[in-house]
Amino acid sequence: MAPEALTMNTTTTKSDVYSFAVTLWEIWSRCSYLPYVSLRNEELHQRLLMREKDAKNDTSFNLSVPADCPKEIYDLLCECWHIEGTKRPNISDIAHYFKRQIDATRSNSSSS
Repeated sequence: MAPEALTMNTTTTKSDVYSFAVTLWEIWSRCSYLPYVSLRNEELHQRLLMREKDAKNDTSFNLSVPADCPKEIYDLLCECWHIEGTKRPNISDIAHYFKRQIDATRSNSSSS
């Protein structure tokens, strides 16, 4: 759940982007791990509050890179986890990114 959804009980399409990235992380992790499993709910909430107050994108709180996850995908996930919702990509940007990846894969497959 996006920090603003937890701290201000506010959901937007940008908080959906944050959650979508967590879901993608779970897929790349093959559901072998739970996000933030080492933190109790209260501790997670406190860390999100502190991170939000700093108003910077502290990447130390991002989920780790899943095995076999391409750097480009992980970079996208990190963009989606930006502490400031306005700095996260739009869902349409994410859709275009994946469409380009699929199109590139198809063109590489057909040229082989």
